Amino acid sequence: MAKLSQLLMLEHMLNTCDNMDTKDTWVIEYQGKSIQQLVDSINMTLVRQLNSKTRLSCRNVLVANFKTMTDTGHWLQRKLFADLPKAMGKALREKIVQMVDLLKALMVKIIDVDEFAGEFLERLKNRYLKKKYTSDYELWKARQSKITVKRLVRYQVDLTAEML
Repeated sequence: MAKLSQLLMLEHMLNTCDNMDTKDTWVIEYQGKSIQQLVDSINMTLVRQLNSKTRLSCRNVLVANFKTMTDTGHWLQRKLFADLPKAMGKALREKIVQMVDLLKALMVKIIDVDEFAGEFLERLKNRYLKKKYTSDYELWKARQSKITVKRLVRYQVDLTAEML
């Protein structure tokens, strides 16, 4: 996910909150809302990638330290959660737990290629069954970007030479 930057930004924002020494409720709530919006965005992206039919586009999400990113404690043992009002802190905790679960599910999707291999082989089989018989000429013709008389003559010469 070019959105890997969002995971790193989330970590940076939480670290910044840990290092701030403020007791202003409105500042803490504003930080909490900002972080909650970022987590919502990350979760939406992860859900989209989990529902995606492609596999390779998902790989770059987990380039970062997967063990750290999927450790719920890494995200939840932050000063911000103690400072936030209980309801807001609980909602944010739930969203972060959901994010960690989505990251783990995405890793399973990346690792579990059987489903994708099966789909790929099924598509190949269907394509093959569509054309019950494919001649060498049809294969050669399909590979040509533009068929010219010169190419046809060359194919005929090659075919004749092969026969002899």
